[in-house]
Amino acid sequence: VNNLVISQQSAGYKSVKWDATDSFGKPVSVVVNLYTI
Repeated sequence: VNNLVISQQSAGYKSVKWDATDSFGKPVSVVVNLYTI
């Protein structure tokens, strides 16, 4: 588990780049998740 965004965001299109590591810096399996809220 890892937090990618931990601050409040304004409305609009957002994207996040992630280095595929967990909160301890260890590599994890990559799965693509797309969300519409």
